[in-house]
Amino acid sequence: MKKNIFSIVALAAMVVLPMSSFAAGETTATVSDAVGKATIICPLTLTYDASSPLDFGTISSTKTAFTVTADAKTNTWNAPSDGASYFSGTKTFAKFTIAGAKDATYSITLPTSELILTNSTNSVGTVKLTDWNTSATGTIANQTGDVFYVGATLNATENANGSFQNNFSVTVAYN
Repeated sequence: MKKNIFSIVALAAMVVLPMSSFAAGETTATVSDAVGKATIICPLTLTYDASSPLDFGTISSTKTAFTVTADAKTNTWNAPSDGASYFSGTKTFAKFTIAGAKDATYSITLPTSELILTNSTNSVGTVKLTDWNTSATGTIANQTGDVFYVGATLNATENANGSFQNNFSVTVAYN
């Protein structure tokens, strides 16, 4: 019986002591090193320089199908294939300027399928652009604008002759 009374007294002490300690202790607590923060980025803009379209120049064909590759990533133009050759005109990559938060990374979306160029009056054959490429780095080095270029491979069918063109889309987005 003494053992049971002692157990009851010990149990009561365990329940009462924490309550009395709380009643005699602090009623508020303060943390002074909590952090508030925000990351703010400026809008992402993309500008196309209409004075610098993707232009393959004037190509002289031997009436066979041919290709020409404009590689913006390496800043190179491959000579026309299958006997075709450059005749005249200035070759240019499509020129874009991206602006946004300095050191921010972005992704770029180029056309994923072939683009059929529309022929003008009296043009024959089909000309399309495939294998799109870019010199874009994926990181904005200069908040006020970084220039990048877009290229592709031109594919002309046999007997293609005339002027051909069409619009294409380029999209950039913050990662």
